[in-house]
Amino acid sequence: MDVAERALRGRRRSTSATAITAPTITARGVVYAAGAVLSLRVLLQVVGPADRDSWQTVADGAAVLALAVLFVVMVRRRGNAHRHELPVWRWLTVMVGVVAVAAATRLGWTILAPDAFATARHCVDAATQLAACGAAYQALIWWDRGATRIFNPGDWLNGVSATLAATAVGNLVWHAAPSLLDGESTWASEAVLLQAAAAVVLIGTIPSVANLGGLAGERRFWIVSAGITTLACAPAVASFVPASATLLEHVADVGVPLVAWASLRRADRTAAPRHSTTQATTIGALVVLFAAVLVLVTVTQLDPTHRGVTVGFALGAIAGVSVRMMHIIRDLALLAETRQEALTDELTGVANRRALMKRLASPEVTTGTLLLLDVNRFKEINDRLGHAVGDELLCVLATRLLAALSLDAQLARLGGDEFAALLPGRDQGDHLEVAERIVAAASEPVTIGDRRIQVSVSVGAATMADDDPMDGAELLRRADAAMYVAKSAGVGLAVYDPQLDADQALRGRLVDQLRALGRAGTDAAIGDGDAGRLLAYYQPQVSTNTGRPDGVEALVRWDHPTLGVLPPAAFLPLVEEHGLMEMVTTTVMRQAVHDAIRWNRSGRRLHVSVNISTSCLTNPGLVPLVAEVLGETGLAPELLVIEVTETDAISSPDAAAAALNALVALGVGVSIDDYGTGYSSLAYLKDLPVSELKLDRSFTVDLVHDARTAHIVAATIELAHRLDIDVVGEGVEDFPTLHALQTLGCERTQGYLHGAPMSEPDFVRWLDHHVPQDIPARTVA
Repeated sequence: MDVAERALRGRRRSTSATAITAPTITARGVVYAAGAVLSLRVLLQVVGPADRDSWQTVADGAAVLALAVLFVVMVRRRGNAHRHELPVWRWLTVMVGVVAVAAATRLGWTILAPDAFATARHCVDAATQLAACGAAYQALIWWDRGATRIFNPGDWLNGVSATLAATAVGNLVWHAAPSLLDGESTWASEAVLLQAAAAVVLIGTIPSVANLGGLAGERRFWIVSAGITTLACAPAVASFVPASATLLEHVADVGVPLVAWASLRRADRTAAPRHSTTQATTIGALVVLFAAVLVLVTVTQLDPTHRGVTVGFALGAIAGVSVRMMHIIRDLALLAETRQEALTDELTGVANRRALMKRLASPEVTTGTLLLLDVNRFKEINDRLGHAVGDELLCVLATRLLAALSLDAQLARLGGDEFAALLPGRDQGDHLEVAERIVAAASEPVTIGDRRIQVSVSVGAATMADDDPMDGAELLRRADAAMYVAKSAGVGLAVYDPQLDADQALRGRLVDQLRALGRAGTDAAIGDGDAGRLLAYYQPQVSTNTGRPDGVEALVRWDHPTLGVLPPAAFLPLVEEHGLMEMVTTTVMRQAVHDAIRWNRSGRRLHVSVNISTSCLTNPGLVPLVAEVLGETGLAPELLVIEVTETDAISSPDAAAAALNALVALGVGVSIDDYGTGYSSLAYLKDLPVSELKLDRSFTVDLVHDARTAHIVAATIELAHRLDIDVVGEGVEDFPTLHALQTLGCERTQGYLHGAPMSEPDFVRWLDHHVPQDIPARTVA
């Protein structure tokens, strides 16, 4: 940047700064000048020249001009106020305008008729003073609203009612001490009392607003309060102390420049506002009501001249308080309704989590059982039928659960498809009977529109007893742990046992160790540390033509350092839940392919099958991984088979078809595992590049003993052959089943008859000692 450009930017900044600060300097100068004029007026009143009347008229004229100028300044500053403070300065501007008009009116009275219409002058002065106090009161109320961000449209009624009540009380005091307003007419006296009452109410409002609005550290607030106090108090005191009336009236004018000066200052609030409640408003209204009723009780002591006016003020105060109390009652009703809504589930109308935790925190609940209920496969219902059907289902379940519970029980929806029921009392046996009724009631089919939905639930139960106290969060945690057991085991209902905590801790350690395995890498020798290692176990597949093994299925095992060799059921749910399936699949695939290469080099040509879960099947990295492994090892692609279940293939059909077609393009085979246990849709046999079907053991175990099962298996094998698909029979454990599958034309069999899953060294030894079973020649069925 050259010197000329820097100089140009410097001039721009200087011009901009001048444009911003010049109006502020001008406004400050006007405020200071007007304040000096008004102060000089007060000074002249005290130590003025002998010719006081002429100087007084000149001073009054200058004061009116100064007040008018300050009014203009306030109008301008109001436009520069922050949005939430705009009503404050609007009302303060009204107040300054009223004071300026009052000063001009007094000046006119002094010039035109200094000794006439005394009563009217009192009434006009009182009216302008009341208007100024009213505007100041509204400014304070709006300042409180801006600080607390709470709007209460009935706040002005508090000021009106309090002023009327204070005036009525003032009448009683005046009756007791008539010398306070000696020489004043009745209406002039009432005007003075009303003016004094307004001043008292206004000054009493200042500390209340400072406290509730957190304005104690705001200098502007106290400057404005000082100006308001001067404007309110000086005329009221002057009415009771006539000797200093003129001086006090002039002192009141000094409050205007204080307010104008405050408008020039920046906000510097340092305290947070207090939470606003109806307590202070209610107490204030009750005090006003008490004062008004007290006046009505004692008003009979007044003479008839003042009695009617005093009663009128008291009744006006009672009417204002009554309206205000109606507002308070309405607000309390709305508050009660809001609190009830805050404790109610919007969808089902039962209690929500907040209400349940509040009930559990109650000292009255020391014993009882908490049932935690979860709808099984609710996400699938939502995805398949839509959220509207899911919501209707939850409403139906809530109705059923309420019908199954006693009146002293509490049902709550915790969120999603989770419900909780708190059963008070000590009889755990009765509570478990209720839980069983809930499981039975919730499991009945639900008809929504033209759909009949079959649902099931999992319920966990946890009991709180006198000898085992706990808070609500702990009871909920225990019920949740029991519910997880019920859901995992598919038993419907499970009761919390302390062993579950140990199991949960073990689950946490296993997850940490699995993550450590993932960080260690996916080589064949993965682990060998504190987390152990993942191993590929192999179960042979035997040809029904030759009786010799021609393939294996690779199954994962975890060689844990302290728990030994863990089967898949012990850790695969954790793997899937925590997103570690890709690591496990990669590890098993690499091990299996490397082992297959060794077998191939030793003269044993075996194809190897690797299971793929849904998360891996839809993972874009699957096909590149398979291509990379085949490229590294040189294994013939046709010797690798990727196994997927029916559910995996249909849950994401487009992604599954794309991945499987890409694998087939590499030369890899595709097998459908556990055929017959999932959707059993024939569409995917047409759309997917399937080369093998694996009959689930639920069919093969009954093949010999059940004719219908035999017909299903025969039809399945014939259909597969017509589609040029091989069939593998799983779960073969005896020779009759083996012979039946061979007779029906099944290409291969797999099961404990041939061998259990075994480690690679054990599998090699099994190969070395394997003797082909005596299989009869295949016959055409």
